[in-house]
Amino acid sequence: MDSVAPPGIAPPGIAPSGISPSGISQPGPTATAPERARALQTLLDAHGAEIDRRRELTPEVVDALVEQDMLRLLLPRSLGGQEIHLLEFCRTTEAIA
Repeated sequence: MDSVAPPGIAPPGIAPSGISPSGISQPGPTATAPERARALQTLLDAHGAEIDRRRELTPEVVDALVEQDMLRLLLPRSLGGQEIHLLEFCRTTEAIA
C-alpha cells in the first residue's frame, strides 16, 4: 500500500527540479535528504541573524523545511514519512546545522 501525504505536503522524493515558490533551489526528484538539506544552506545563512534574534525559526525557513520534506525524515513510511536510515538522518542534521 502506498503512503499518502497529508493535504498540502508533497510526498517525499517528488519535488520538481528548479526553483520553488520561496526561491529555494530544488534538488531533483531523487535527491537524498542531505542533498535537500544542503539546498537550504543559503536561506539558513540569510536568516541566521533573525533566527538568533527571535530565538525561533522564521516563517520562510519553516516553509522551506516543509517544501524540502525535512520534517518527516524519521517518521515511518506507513504514516507518510521517509523513514530514512539513522546515519542518513545524522548527515542531514549536520548539513542543516
